[in-house]
Amino acid sequence: MPPSSRTRATLLALPLCGCMDAGLVETAGAADGTAGASTGTTGGSAADTGDVADPPQVLAFEIVSVPENPLAVRARVQADRPVRVALDVRPVDAPSDAQPGTVTVGTLAAEHDVPVVGLHADAAYTFEVTVEDEAGASARAAADLVTAPLDPTLPPLAWSGASGEPGAWTFFNVMRWLGPAFDAGWGVVLGVDAAGHRVFVRFLERPGDVVWSGDGRFAVQTGTDGVVVMDATGATLAEYRAGELSPPIDTMHHEVVFLDEGAFATLSTEMRTIGGYDDGQGGTVAYDVVGDVLVEFDAAGTTRWRLSLFDVLGDAVYRVRPGFHAPFWDPVYGATAPSGTTKDWTHGNAMVYDGDRVLVSLRTQDWIVAVDRATGELIHRIGPEGDFTLVEGTWFYHQHAPEILPDGGLAVYDNGNTRPGTGGDGEPPRYSRMVVYDLDEQTMEASERFSHRADEGGYAPFLGDVDLRPDGSFLVTDGGLVADPTLDFRLPENTKFARICEVQTDGTTRACLAVGGPAAGTSFSVYRAERIEGGYGLAVSSAGRSTRRPRL
Repeated sequence: MPPSSRTRATLLALPLCGCMDAGLVETAGAADGTAGASTGTTGGSAADTGDVADPPQVLAFEIVSVPENPLAVRARVQADRPVRVALDVRPVDAPSDAQPGTVTVGTLAAEHDVPVVGLHADAAYTFEVTVEDEAGASARAAADLVTAPLDPTLPPLAWSGASGEPGAWTFFNVMRWLGPAFDAGWGVVLGVDAAGHRVFVRFLERPGDVVWSGDGRFAVQTGTDGVVVMDATGATLAEYRAGELSPPIDTMHHEVVFLDEGAFATLSTEMRTIGGYDDGQGGTVAYDVVGDVLVEFDAAGTTRWRLSLFDVLGDAVYRVRPGFHAPFWDPVYGATAPSGTTKDWTHGNAMVYDGDRVLVSLRTQDWIVAVDRATGELIHRIGPEGDFTLVEGTWFYHQHAPEILPDGGLAVYDNGNTRPGTGGDGEPPRYSRMVVYDLDEQTMEASERFSHRADEGGYAPFLGDVDLRPDGSFLVTDGGLVADPTLDFRLPENTKFARICEVQTDGTTRACLAVGGPAAGTSFSVYRAERIEGGYGLAVSSAGRSTRRPRL
């Protein structure tokens, strides 16, 4: 973890009421990353203008580092009476595009704990707090702080182009590779501003989906068995484990969704031993098959809804597609599977609420299925050999991250692993893309409206995301790009990297953030990205949910 922020604390307390003889107090910075110490406002006589003669006193003002995130602090203010707070954040020695800003708290209280997020690393800041009592009398205090340098294990980032959302921040997970697999002991959630500067750093083991609640919380799906909920500074608020829910579930994987009243949705799994599969020699064989389970649980960790896809898609249990035989779930079920290995029947990787429907992306079926939330019945299957006839364009293959658009369209990240006519001898190389479909549920026809291939012929055989932005553009995450599309992505020499790009509907890429790269030496991958309106006051304000959040 990075070292604590260095502090240069100089506190001053000045009444802002026309008073004279204001006092100045200087204190040394605390060793624990805290800037500030108790101080009192020195009151003077009222000015001739008739200003209030009894201004509030700032009894204490300190800037406290957040252990989980070196780019966030908490400003703690104590006054002699209930006051409102305005905290000015001013970069002193920071990147040229670091901007000043103000965080305001309009609630009257004698003590305030104001979170500030979005500082830059290894940079100097001045914090000045203005307190105002109910009568309008004011005082202020100030402190300086120098943030810590970045941890050297973080991936290199490179920004290109000009963002169309200059006030937005982009949050995403980063996973590092260790040989042919992810490094289970290393992971981080990053936030960057519109210039590509890191403004949020929270280390977590095996982070996956990162989602924003709109009320000051993040949730991060971790590994195959957990969810961590944290506030906007990165401090942990709650943790959930699959085996600790009541009743317990087998796994939590790929998805976490904020629901109403503090509840969450996630994907889980179950294993069933099923006979009758073709053994390729004229007979049949039994397999230990893993399928997905849709789960909702409340803030107390009580499972309130569960739906197994074995019970929804029973007629497709013998539909064997590429990826079925991959032992993806062996680390979870291999020791208890009668055969000693598992089959990855559905490999769910997204769960999207759309009114009374739930859409689920099933990677190893090349399907996105819609399920009735109340009855558990299948509504339709989208994709090859599904319920829609594709009248224009091509289908997706081994997809990620479907999103229902406001006009009813469907956006998907199409990884393209099993795309017909690509990747074989004498065929063009495989490629990945984002694609939007129009779906007509009356005629059961689908048509491709728009698609955009990953830049530079990129191929991401795993991971990926696409989110519609307010201006009609798309934020596209090519999360599992590989240096050589013709090689197995698990080979250590086939470097993995990611790009998060703003793609316009005319097919142009407006801006991109590269995470690692073909020549980076170390491989990094990104699952999804979440973009919200940023600012120092993110933790005390609210931002709208992204369009892939539930619309209940």
